[in-house]
Amino acid sequence: MARKTRHFTATAIAAALAAAPLAGADPIIIDQVQLNGTLGALIVEVPGEADAATAVATAVGNTAAGLLDSGSIDAVVTQQASGDSFATAELRGGTVWGPATIASTAYGNAATGSTWAGDIAADVTQTMSADTTALATTRLDTAGSVTSAATAAANVLVTANDYGTASGTQTQLSEGDVSAWTNASVLRNTQSATWLTTASGNNLTSAGSSATRLVTSNQTTADGTTVAAGADIYMQDGNNVSSALTAAGNSVTVTNEWGYASLGLEGGPAEQLNGADIEALSAVELDHWSGYAVSSSYGVGNSAAVSNVGADTAMYTAQVNTGDVTSGATLTGQSWVGGTGAANAVAIGNAASAFLCNLCGDSAVYGSANQVNSGATTAYSYVNTPVAGAIMGSATAIGNSATFASGDGN
Repeated sequence: MARKTRHFTATAIAAALAAAPLAGADPIIIDQVQLNGTLGALIVEVPGEADAATAVATAVGNTAAGLLDSGSIDAVVTQQASGDSFATAELRGGTVWGPATIASTAYGNAATGSTWAGDIAADVTQTMSADTTALATTRLDTAGSVTSAATAAANVLVTANDYGTASGTQTQLSEGDVSAWTNASVLRNTQSATWLTTASGNNLTSAGSSATRLVTSNQTTADGTTVAAGADIYMQDGNNVSSALTAAGNSVTVTNEWGYASLGLEGGPAEQLNGADIEALSAVELDHWSGYAVSSSYGVGNSAAVSNVGADTAMYTAQVNTGDVTSGATLTGQSWVGGTGAANAVAIGNAASAFLCNLCGDSAVYGSANQVNSGATTAYSYVNTPVAGAIMGSATAIGNSATFASGDGN
């Protein structure tokens, strides 16, 4: 029998939640101020050989968490950071026969809330007024597999709950530069090599199942700042090599299933204002490769996305981007064994999407998207290889993009 789920409007639900505090949930109040900088720095050296090696560095100005196995959370969180957050992780040396793992993570402010069979009411204010930087470096002779991630964000908020209701207002302000960098020089690998580089001014994620999800947010990245992600990859002999970059001024993602989901409210949209210049630049150089070689970059001023399964879905957004967005991807090298290669670059000023997987047939997706972009959007890709199997390249630049879609999942 098909499952059917119908709900009142987001405005009506929000009014009901405001009138009735969470039953049985004691309020949690967290107020954090970080005045100085935070530094996480690590070098792992393999002078000879090792079966596996890991280098992980983390720097966070303020971190707060409300985590319950079950029950409800009612929280008011205020985080202010005015010192730089810098994380650097390096793995270097000879041979790592198995997995080589590098992770560098830098946040100005980070907050997390999760529960099961309970509600989350979270009013969160995050302000980062200094710079945030993450650097991941790989320098090896030989590796079995390489997995590297450099992640930097001024403000991060994650909420998750199943079988309940998620609500509250989230405000994020980024006033400093944000950058994530990947540097790699590996002579050869035998399995795969994946480098991920992500930089974002403000990042908000809300996820759950069989829940009612109402996300109201206000995100701002200041004029004159920069959000940049960059990767410089060199390999003498690579196998299944991938470099993927993302740089975003403001980003909010809502995922749900079997429950009403709304980003913003009718008459009270989720607001995103990006004044930062966005740069995402991926450069991959391979003397030779086998399998695949991919260099990709994605840059966006403001990004809002809602996805749901089997229940009404709404998105109300107001996005303004005044910063320039530049995305570039290059791939140089050759594959004597017929490997495939690709360089793909995407630059978008404002992006908004709402998708409903409508398995019931009577659910709907609706809302509004107001988008203004005055920044230049530039995307370029470059591929240079004298010998290879198949080579692909793409460059896409878009000022504003808005999509409301419903389908059956096929």
